Amino acid sequence: MNLSFRTFNCGAGDCLFIKLRKETDMFHIMVDCGCLKDEILSFVKNELGKRIDLMVVTHIDNDHIAGLSMLLEKVPDLQIGKILFNCYHRPKKEDTIMLSDKQVAALEKLKQRIPLNFVSENGKVSANQAISLSEKIMKNSAWTAVWGYDPVVAGNEMNLDGDFGKIVILSPQQTDLNVLENQFKKEFWKKFFDNHSRQYKNDEEIYEVLLRLWETTLIEERITKVSYSKLTKESFVKSAGTEVVPVSLPNRCSIAFLYEYHGHRILLLGDAAPDIVADSMKKYIVGETPFMMDLIKVSHHGSSHSTTKDIIEVADSKHYYFTGGNKEERPSVETLSRIITAPLHGLERRELHFNRKNRVLKDLFAMPEFAEFPCIIDLDNKPYEIEI
Repeated sequence: MNLSFRTFNCGAGDCLFIKLRKETDMFHIMVDCGCLKDEILSFVKNELGKRIDLMVVTHIDNDHIAGLSMLLEKVPDLQIGKILFNCYHRPKKEDTIMLSDKQVAALEKLKQRIPLNFVSENGKVSANQAISLSEKIMKNSAWTAVWGYDPVVAGNEMNLDGDFGKIVILSPQQTDLNVLENQFKKEFWKKFFDNHSRQYKNDEEIYEVLLRLWETTLIEERITKVSYSKLTKESFVKSAGTEVVPVSLPNRCSIAFLYEYHGHRILLLGDAAPDIVADSMKKYIVGETPFMMDLIKVSHHGSSHSTTKDIIEVADSKHYYFTGGNKEERPSVETLSRIITAPLHGLERRELHFNRKNRVLKDLFAMPEFAEFPCIIDLDNKPYEIEI
């Protein structure tokens, strides 16, 4: 079997694909899309033939979900085999009620506040559009039919059709999803001045919109700063021991999963919390630690608090992929240091792949001692492909 892993630069967020091929049989996995750029749209249409066998939406966060909403808008005939997406998607009861006209108008105004950042064919970013992923799914009966009602939580396993391997869910925990649901009910009261005591017909859309807006109002998580202009080998190594701050609730609810096939493993971490993933791997994966992966997609774009020494001791790889991020803090010098300076676990060196450059990388490479570290840097974001 041929396995190909590819990431696209879609701004600050993620857009990941795994293409599996056995002779003429294919299986396509898509994970998130923060901004639907032309090359992504072309890839789905031409390379994948408008077919996604498994679509994974890691969490309700604009830099992971906005491009998927626009993809469904732009490709209404997209074939989707299964959707994994933790939203307020549940079987409708007989006493399901509708929003009042006043509440519908309020919801439409709220939707207009969500930035989608869609890049059009001429390369320009469009104005905000009142669209949500759950709304698009629910308006298409074929897509709704493959969106499971059961929450996606750590410990779930799914065998892929056609004997293309399996995935093991490592995050989130049900307890965190419950806390997020309580936050949704608080936001419902704040925005609609009513208790969410009964089921609404469009709960999925309401849940997504309220939590996406709530997430944008959260106070920036504290990140320990490093003076990049004075970065030295000593300060770089020392930054690996920087205190790690707690991961936010939306990110604790991010889906992270392990793809497995005949001893090969790919670890896709979304924006998940390292403690949840490490505990789940010890609980649900057989073998001795560290579990060696074919590749690891680093959590939360390499933020300083989402990759810890503990998780590197549980899972390691020759290939680390950093996706998205921003100009100053992601990927962070702390996460880069923790990975680069960690014990090699039998590896000769590690290869770090980036699809978006930032100041940290520029200053790190300018450090004279950087060549002393056992690692290779790939700034061209080369696709990963192996024959299994």
